[in-house]
Amino acid sequence: MATTSIGASTGISGDAIPSTTNQIPQSGAQGETPNPPKPFYDFDVVMTCNGCSGAIDRVLKKNIVEPNQYEVSLERQNVKVWGPSLPPFSTVEEKIKKTGKTIKSSRTVE
Repeated sequence: MATTSIGASTGISGDAIPSTTNQIPQSGAQGETPNPPKPFYDFDVVMTCNGCSGAIDRVLKKNIVEPNQYEVSLERQNVKVWGPSLPPFSTVEEKIKKTGKTIKSSRTVE
């Protein structure tokens, strides 16, 4: 599990990285955040490799600014974005789509 802060290097290499989390402390067995604070955006995204999850991580790192946070999980094929001042849902969805990855489903959790 890789944990990164906004503006920090993700350390993405050829090694398996099940998820990249931005600005959250490790929790649970995998260090993932199964239920971030509400509201949050939840995207099921087709990701087949570290390059896929890395592309999403890079675009979110540029567009999700503090105090907002996000998590990209290659293992769960999921992206979560949360925080007190989120950009519009459609903007985040568009940024993920621009990586060329397929969004299978998406929702806002209130």
